[in-house]
Amino acid sequence: MFVFNSIPKTAQNVRSSKRCAFGGSYGGMLAAWMRFKYPSSIVGAIAASAPIWGLPLTNPKIDGAAAVLSNSMENNMADNLKASLPLIKEISKLDGGFEYLTKSLNLCEAPTDVDDVMGWVQAPWFDVAEGNFPFASSYITFAVGPGIYDLPPWPMTVASSYLGLDFKVVLSGSPKTVAFDVNVNGKKFVSVDWDESVNSGFSLGDLDEHVTPLLKGLSDAVGVWCNVTGELSCNSLQDCAVGRRRELKKEEEEEEEAKAAVSGTCSVDISVDENFNCWEPMNCNDNLNLPNCLAQGIGNDVFWPPTVDRNTTLETFLGPKGELGEGCKMEDGLFGYPTQGDAWSFFMDSEYGGLRIDGFSNVVFSNGYYDPWMSAGVFDHEYVVGGDMVQKLNEEGNMISLVLDQGAHHLDLFFSTDSDPQCATDARKIESDMIGSWIKAAKTKSGGGSGKATFVTYTDAECTITPKNATVTLDVNEECTVTPDGSISDFACFENKVRYKNYEKDGECSGDNMKFNELAVGVCQEFPGPHQTFKMINSDSYDCV
Repeated sequence: MFVFNSIPKTAQNVRSSKRCAFGGSYGGMLAAWMRFKYPSSIVGAIAASAPIWGLPLTNPKIDGAAAVLSNSMENNMADNLKASLPLIKEISKLDGGFEYLTKSLNLCEAPTDVDDVMGWVQAPWFDVAEGNFPFASSYITFAVGPGIYDLPPWPMTVASSYLGLDFKVVLSGSPKTVAFDVNVNGKKFVSVDWDESVNSGFSLGDLDEHVTPLLKGLSDAVGVWCNVTGELSCNSLQDCAVGRRRELKKEEEEEEEAKAAVSGTCSVDISVDENFNCWEPMNCNDNLNLPNCLAQGIGNDVFWPPTVDRNTTLETFLGPKGELGEGCKMEDGLFGYPTQGDAWSFFMDSEYGGLRIDGFSNVVFSNGYYDPWMSAGVFDHEYVVGGDMVQKLNEEGNMISLVLDQGAHHLDLFFSTDSDPQCATDARKIESDMIGSWIKAAKTKSGGGSGKATFVTYTDAECTITPKNATVTLDVNEECTVTPDGSISDFACFENKVRYKNYEKDGECSGDNMKFNELAVGVCQEFPGPHQTFKMINSDSYDCV
């Protein structure tokens, strides 16, 4: 999370400066919650891809993240991917099936467990969707994948160019209830009923014309992530890192251990070989539970087989609402975990409002339509492409949500590029305008005053003698006010004083010759300069706040 000050921080102006918080992903959650909890310190927040409606009591879908993935898959990719999975399962049961899969998927060695193959096929798509940016980027690959290697621009489009072709695949029956048939070129190959599949009578000899090209396209599509460098001659089922960083090289590992020993910030072993990392302790400590990734394959996405039984609910995973369980197991070197686990995140719901946020103000929640975390984002979840980009979240309209119809994970917070879709440009403009309105509103202190103040310049210490052009009126809504001596910006008024930037001999509120001035209301105040002058604001007419 990042906090931006509208005025440079100095001892003179830090109390009057206006601060706006920015954050993406978990940082977006923090930015929104900071505005909710400390509105007197933060005038507003840009919360991009912030999944605060993924906490259990907001009733997220347990397969929400998986269901979003097909939003960025083009042409026939979604159906082709789903069809390939039961095909792979049934092919593996045939004599010579694993050898066929090894060749058609260009595997480095023949697998012995079909689940390894199906896991490899399904693993990359959350990460590819999250990083489906219009420019080459290593942001997601470095954070959770192979390393600092650029995904190509629009990586899901690249994957679709391989797997979205017309391989004559049709899913008949009811994919929504996971009871469907896989047909290729008019022939039924596999029947599926939930997690069971049945060969409808095909043999290896039936695969060459359309199934083999389908699996070749599948292999190339998976390679967009797993062979991101383009240097691999075959696919390894074990060496495609997803959802976490792959193991550090030995010298890098030793260097990181040395840094940790020096800093003393964390004495626990957090190597990636163990099911433990720095995200887990934070989740355990805060009971920050986001169950929108608990399931897949239950009829709303591109995966198979289902990872849960029929009719599985949040209660199946978390237990009855209100019931506290055991806290997380304490790892050696960490201290302070709660002794009881709050699986439903009741504390976070009561602390930050859950779905009940319409009483808050000054937050923009942006959501990428391609981003799996959209499933836990703040917006009207009935949204369809082509719908309104902007949705009001309170009556005043100063808290809104945005849906970027070609956006991945907090695209709006990246530097702008020539390849940006229009939605990113529009979102940044809306966010900039909202920030400006928040700052202007904060300067008036929302006290019902005029937002204006008039001071008079005098030539004597009693403030009785005025020169020509002695009166200046300042308005908090004006970016730059030209005065006889220069110009004034960043005007802010308070109960008994005003504060502003004064640019001497400059009519455009720019240049290095700037000073912060502060005037007390009702006080004849001397101002230093080449000519001695005094200024005063009449307390009887002062109504700025």
